[in-house]
Amino acid sequence: MDHTYYIGIDISCKTFDAALYSDNTHYNHSSFDNTAQGFEALLSWLDKAPSDLHLLMEATNVYWEPLAYYLNAKGATVSVINPKCIKGYANSLNIRSKTDIVDAKLIARYCAKEQPQAWLPPKETDRGLLLKLRQLEHLKGQHQSEQVRKTMLRDFDAIASCQRTLDFLATEILLIQAAIDDLITSDETLKHNAKLLASIPAVGKLTVPWLLAYLGDGSKFKKSKQATSFAGLTPMVHQSGTSVEKRARISKIGHSEIRKVLYMPAMGFSFGKYKEGAYQSFVSRLVNHGKPKMVVIVALMRKILAIAQAVLK
Repeated sequence: MDHTYYIGIDISCKTFDAALYSDNTHYNHSSFDNTAQGFEALLSWLDKAPSDLHLLMEATNVYWEPLAYYLNAKGATVSVINPKCIKGYANSLNIRSKTDIVDAKLIARYCAKEQPQAWLPPKETDRGLLLKLRQLEHLKGQHQSEQVRKTMLRDFDAIASCQRTLDFLATEILLIQAAIDDLITSDETLKHNAKLLASIPAVGKLTVPWLLAYLGDGSKFKKSKQATSFAGLTPMVHQSGTSVEKRARISKIGHSEIRKVLYMPAMGFSFGKYKEGAYQSFVSRLVNHGKPKMVVIVALMRKILAIAQAVLK
């Protein structure tokens, strides 16, 4: 007899709705605060052994992360799914309404019917590295925006204020970059894997930390294809019958941060000053087959990521 209870979680910044699946028409539902107290209240409301629970939530911003970590630590099975999957599932069931309660019930039903794979939390070092990298990107973005803004100022005091902001952001960028470097060099596993990744052509100092944060030690994915799918770099074919056959494109259903960090290295090795390097035969073959420039770049991005996964594994 199946003793697993399926729970759908529709989560937002401050609250989340939970629905316990019974069958196609019967659900138990309640709402909770997205806080540590709310997490405890959820388990009390469910009144089940954590090992009997399979909870599914959407990857909505970062709002889902604290609850997912909490439930995983308690021994529950937690799955995290792309919101597009639930939207498509709702369309397939011809569900027209969209409320927090409806979404929670739909997610619970999806969990029971589709049995999504369990989410495995990254190691603390990997998670810490990713959070620092995101802060670094935020600071760089702020610094760039402030530089552009400075060129449009005409008041002396405003320019001076803008320069002080730029100096502060530049200092913060150096500090968080130093923290990232220290984290990698002080952890033997990260340090060893960083050297492995740095041996791959096109993978440089800016790319290595991101690959470490997302790929970990290589055990996260069984095959390189899973890693490229995780990054949204797999081709998406659109063909139906004999009359519909659109040009294939990448799915983009994955982490855009990986695609962003791989774009410049791939472009440089495809059409830049490094085009005579390690990937010359690969790029030449695609170009000779008439592939557009962007297709070649994306193909090389996919190849670099696949090699990185294989090297780590």
